Amino acid sequence: MRNIYILIFAVFFSLNTKGQNVEKISIGELEKLINQENENVLIFNFWATWCKPCLKEIPAFEKINENGMVSVHLVSIDFINQFEKRVVPYVENRNLDSKVLFLAEENPNSWMPRISNEWSGAIPATLFVYKGKKYFEEKEFTLEELNEYINKIRN
Repeated sequence: MRNIYILIFAVFFSLNTKGQNVEKISIGELEKLINQENENVLIFNFWATWCKPCLKEIPAFEKINENGMVSVHLVSIDFINQFEKRVVPYVENRNLDSKVLFLAEENPNSWMPRISNEWSGAIPATLFVYKGKKYFEEKEFTLEELNEYINKIRN
C-alpha cells in the first residue's frame, strides 16, 4: 500500500512541476542563436510582461511551435530588475513549451540595431530567420497571420 502512495505522490508531483527555466542571455549569445544554421524557420519573438499585445500573441507562437516545423524563442526584454518578480512567475504559471530567453541587457539603443536596423523599439516585434535570410516585423500576430507569414518566407 505504501508503494501506491509513493507512486501517486510521484505522478502528482511530476504533473505539477512542468514548467521551464528562463535562460538569461547576452546580446552576443542571442546573435549566435539567430545566426545558427537550421533547416527550420527560427522565430525570435520579443516581448515583455507589461506589454498586453505581446502577452495576447504568445499563445499563437506556442501553437505554431507545436508543429515542429519552426523553432520558437520567446525573448523577454523586460527590465533586468523584473526578471525574478515578473518574468519567471509569468513563464512558470503558463507552462510555456517554447524556449524562453531573457535578454539581460541594459541599453536597448545598443542592442536593438543588432537585431534589426528596422526596429523602432516598438513591441511586440518578431525576427524570422530562414536559410540565412532575416525578416523583421513590428506587429502583433494572430495564429493565422503567423502561418501565412511562415508559408510566405518558405516559398
